[in-house]
Amino acid sequence: MKKLCLFFLTVLIFISCDSKAKIKKPDDLIPPKQMEDLLFDMYLANGAVSVPNLNGEKNVNYMHLIYKKYQIDSVRFAESTLYYTSRVNDQERILRNVKVRLDELREKYRKEQDTLAGSKSDSLSPTPMDKNDTTKIKIRPRQPIRPY
Repeated sequence: MKKLCLFFLTVLIFISCDSKAKIKKPDDLIPPKQMEDLLFDMYLANGAVSVPNLNGEKNVNYMHLIYKKYQIDSVRFAESTLYYTSRVNDQERILRNVKVRLDELREKYRKEQDTLAGSKSDSLSPTPMDKNDTTKIKIRPRQPIRPY
């Protein structure tokens, strides 16, 4: 009897762990590729919040500009996000693609920064002194003449 109860309890636990919360597909669902582009831009905008813009302002919320760019509103975004969250495989694929794009962008800017840093250090590095250049020769003070 104990074994039978334990078996049913175990089966009940496994059945209850299955995610049955499937959200109905919204009529105006954001397509996966557009959702990927949207999330990519949102991550960039979120990272740009602490960076001063051309007017020297910080902590500017750029989300309304992203909504305007993709011609969506926050409700449509929230419904689509909820839908993709209930579809783990779709959400994982979208987020993986966003991460790959962000990593590629980071690597691109890192290479450009290294190139700029390398060219700046080369232009400012000291050059060997030309033998005819007398402007950098150190002159030692004269030794006083000692009598014999």
